[in-house]
Amino acid sequence: MGSTVSCEHGGAFFQFKGLSEADSRSYLAIIPGPGTLAQYVRSCYSSLSAVACTSLDTESQSPKLYIAKTRNVIGRLIVESRREEPGTAGRTTARRNVCPKPATAAKNSASSTNSQRGYPGDDHFRNHHHHQQQQQNNNSNKRNEIWRRIMKLSLENCNRVRVRILLLLVGVVVCLSSGCNGSEGTALGNFSELWTKGSLSIKFYDQTCPQFQGIVKAGVTAALNNDLSIAGSLIRMAFHDCFVRGCDASILLDSTPTQPAEKSALPNQNSLRGFEVFDNIKATMESVCPGVVSCADIIALVARDSVVATGGPNWNVYFGRKDGFFSSQQEANSQTPAPTMGYSQLMAAFANVGLSQHDLVTLSGAHTLGRAQCFLFQSRLYNFTGQGDTDPSIEPAFASQLKQICPPNAPTASFVPLDGTQNVFDRNYYTQLLAGRGVFQSDAALITERYPRSVVMNISQDPTNFLKDFPVSMNRMLAIGVLTGTQGEIRKQCRVINS
Repeated sequence: MGSTVSCEHGGAFFQFKGLSEADSRSYLAIIPGPGTLAQYVRSCYSSLSAVACTSLDTESQSPKLYIAKTRNVIGRLIVESRREEPGTAGRTTARRNVCPKPATAAKNSASSTNSQRGYPGDDHFRNHHHHQQQQQNNNSNKRNEIWRRIMKLSLENCNRVRVRILLLLVGVVVCLSSGCNGSEGTALGNFSELWTKGSLSIKFYDQTCPQFQGIVKAGVTAALNNDLSIAGSLIRMAFHDCFVRGCDASILLDSTPTQPAEKSALPNQNSLRGFEVFDNIKATMESVCPGVVSCADIIALVARDSVVATGGPNWNVYFGRKDGFFSSQQEANSQTPAPTMGYSQLMAAFANVGLSQHDLVTLSGAHTLGRAQCFLFQSRLYNFTGQGDTDPSIEPAFASQLKQICPPNAPTASFVPLDGTQNVFDRNYYTQLLAGRGVFQSDAALITERYPRSVVMNISQDPTNFLKDFPVSMNRMLAIGVLTGTQGEIRKQCRVINS
C-alpha cells in the first residue's frame, strides 16, 4: 500500500490515497480529463461515498460511473476540480507528481531556445549538435512509446487480473437521462444507504465454508422434488423477511409465550411454507461449518436457487449478513406490503425500504410462481365497493373461474394459482395482468398508472429486460437493513436465537 500521491492529468487534479505509483498510473489510464466531468464525478463521489472510476462514451459523450464499495478496496480515489481553492495556490508543487511528463515537448522548447542563442563553433558543430538533439528526441519518442505501451498493458492488467482492486465486482451504470431521476426509477432503481450498509461479498464464505452453496442447492432441489409448488413460498420468504426489520432472518423465528413472531402475522399464515426446508439446510450446514453461515444468508441463496430451479435467471448473491434477535407479529402486519394495496400504497411501502418503482414492478414478477389464498382476494369477487359487486377490472370469465374455486364460504386453506404457469418462472404473470387476470388487488394495481403499466407491457412483449432486471432488484432488496460485523449473531438453529 503506497502513500498519498497527486498529479495534474488531462485538465483535472487527481489525488490518490493509499495507492502505489503504478496503481495510480493505472487509474489515470482510464480517467478522462474534462473539468466538467471531473466535477461531475466529484459530486457523485460525495453523494455515494464510493470509489469511482470514470470512462467516456465517445459516441454520446455521456459519462458513466462504475461504483464499488469502499470496503476491501485498495486505495481511495478522490477526483477534484482543477480550480484551486483560495489560499491553496502552489501547494501541488510539493506533492510527488506521478503523471507522465511531456518530455518531448519540454526538450524541443529548450533546444529551440538554445539555437537562438548562437552557440560558438562552425557549421560542423551545429550539424553535430542538431544530430545529437534529433537523436535525443528519437530516444524520447521511444521512451514515450514504451510508456504508452506500459500504461496500455497496465490497463489490460487492471481489466483482466486486478478487477477486484478497481471495481470489486460491483458495476453500476449511472445514466443522466430524465428517466434516472428517481421519479419513475430505472432498471437499477435509486441508490439508498441500505444498499451500502455493511460489507456483503460474493466470496464471503469461500474460505470459511466453501460447501455453503452446494449444501443450499441440494436442500432446495430435494424440497422441489418433493413439492414443486413450494418454490413460490421459498422466494417470498426473502420478501417477507426483508420488508420487516431488514434481511435478518427474523421471519424464521418461532413465537415465544410473550412475543408473537412474524410467521404468525396475517400476511404469512398459510402463505409462507417451507420453514422445514431452512431447518434441514441449517442442520446440514452446522454439521459441516458450525457457527459460520447465517440463516439470513441461507434465505437469500434459497430464493436465488428457487428461481433458477424453475427456469428463471441465475445471478451472484452477496453474503455476510448476521441474524437478528427479535421478531414481531405486529411489525409484520403493518410493514409487509398487503395484497389488498393500491399502487400508491405499494409505492410508499417500497420507497420506505429504499426501493424504486421499477423494483416494485420487477419484484412483483415473483408472483409468476406459487398460489394465493382465497380470503386474501375474495372482496374483489363479492364486495368490491361494499355493494356486493365484483371488481370490474377482472376479466369476466376469469372472475367466474375464481368464484368457482373460492365461493363466499370457502375454507381458509383454499388456494388458486397466481398465474397459469405457477411452477415456471416466466413472463406469463405480466401477460395475465394486461388481460385482466391478476389475482390480487396489488397485482391489478400495476396497470392502473402510466409508468408501471408501461413496464408491464414491455415485459409482456419481450421478457429479456425482466430476466436481467429481476436479479438486480433482488440484490437491492436482499441488502435492506442487513446486520454485519459485530451486529447480530450466527444462529445455531434458525427458529430460535442462541441462548
